[in-house]
Amino acid sequence: MIVLGLVQGATEFLPVSSSGHLVLGGELLGHHELALRDVVILHVGTLVGMTVYFRDELRVLLGLPPNVGSADDLPRDAFRLWRNLAIGTAVTVVVAFSARSLFESAFESLLAVGCGLFLTATALLLSAKFALRRASRGVDEMTSLDAALIGLAQSVAIWPGVSRSGSTISAGLALGIRQEAAARFSFLLAFPAIGGATLDSILDGPAADAPDAIPLAPVLVGAAVAAVSGFLALVLLFRIFRRTSLAGFAYYCFAAGTLALLLHFLR
Repeated sequence: MIVLGLVQGATEFLPVSSSGHLVLGGELLGHHELALRDVVILHVGTLVGMTVYFRDELRVLLGLPPNVGSADDLPRDAFRLWRNLAIGTAVTVVVAFSARSLFESAFESLLAVGCGLFLTATALLLSAKFALRRASRGVDEMTSLDAALIGLAQSVAIWPGVSRSGSTISAGLALGIRQEAAARFSFLLAFPAIGGATLDSILDGPAADAPDAIPLAPVLVGAAVAAVSGFLALVLLFRIFRRTSLAGFAYYCFAAGTLALLLHFLR
């Protein structure tokens, strides 16, 4: 679970699909079906790391001044940010519940993961080649329609292999939002998404929903590893945002997608 926690934390924020990597990791480590409980707990670990990294944005949402020395490009309009997060979340929830059975069945398929990773790679390449050139707006300039479309992109990313951060940031770039601003909104939008998934898992009932469910203690250790690796991944990612596009991650997604397809056909 330490390895899976590291994979979860490192890939949750990098645009390479944490869900796809968890399925791949489970396959390579012999856990062919990870329990939904275990997946959610690992996601909560990354939520902790994200809370630490985005503490200034959360202060803005709570109406508090950011800490001294905070980044200059922080969102300042708390009302607009709350509204857009609510709209994006609502769109994600509607789509997710409408196609829930389809999404859940995809987690059992390496073919689905491979196709999702190829889709992520394509989105990253297109956004880097075309959208990045005209992106100029910040988080405080986002409209309700922007939020709804980014929420739609997030809902598609429930499919394993489709990166949540990759799809939402690519959508933001296509809408003319600066890369770093699109990333900030994308990760703030992840708070209700991960929290909602956690609550849904709890309300679902039994924790062990896979034949080879892992004991709780190792999963909690994995979650702690995910928190640390997730925080470090965010530090790395925002340094990349300030220097270049995300096109490099596309080639990695193509490679990971190819591996998923090979494992599917060699089973």
